[in-house]
Amino acid sequence: MSQKNTKRIIVKYFKIHLFRKPTELETKQWTNNLEKSKNTKNDLSIWLKEKDEYKSIHQSQNSIVLHNLYWKWFQRRPDRSGYKHYLTLMENGERNKKTIEKEFRYSKEYQNLKHKKNTQYVNWIFGKLLYRRPSEKELNKLVSKLDEGQKSKKNLKRDLQNCNEYEKDRQIRFIKKAYWYILERQYDNEGLEFWTKQLKSGEKTKKDIFNDFFKTAEYKNKHK
Repeated sequence: MSQKNTKRIIVKYFKIHLFRKPTELETKQWTNNLEKSKNTKNDLSIWLKEKDEYKSIHQSQNSIVLHNLYWKWFQRRPDRSGYKHYLTLMENGERNKKTIEKEFRYSKEYQNLKHKKNTQYVNWIFGKLLYRRPSEKELNKLVSKLDEGQKSKKNLKRDLQNCNEYEKDRQIRFIKKAYWYILERQYDNEGLEFWTKQLKSGEKTKKDIFNDFFKTAEYKNKHK
């Protein structure tokens, strides 16, 4: 198992049992234990269940539900005051899972978190499909549509793939991709024309162009 997969498993188990991500120390400890076969995934599960933290969370069904809701909507553990407040309401029958979930969905914290994630998504999908950053106008417009539910991420991706700017030519797309991921910027037209000509004429292979990009002064200056 690769170290990446091992860490993914550790994170998954911590989220399931403790509704949080492992600390750097916990990740290091269990990556080492699992990779060297000192422990198994079952050992990790047992270890987590023996922690006081786990026992505190699982003291009642309401406590488990509440931790789950905080993680689902806010990606965090409940703060002490919020936990006490909602747990008391649940114990008294004044709130249930459905009503708390509705409050969380319309809370300022969730709206801010959703806005942040939507902003990250728009920046990411522009880079992935168009190999550039969105303009401020594009970013604000599309994030607003995602925030308000006027457009889904799936529809936004499809719109970009169908727009005139989306490059259908694989060789041109390869050059744009090299600029974006190696030089970490949008291509310039002169460079795009030069490298595309080299590729289409057979003077350079994709591997040659990758190597040439890594040898450029621009790349070296970025990675001193």
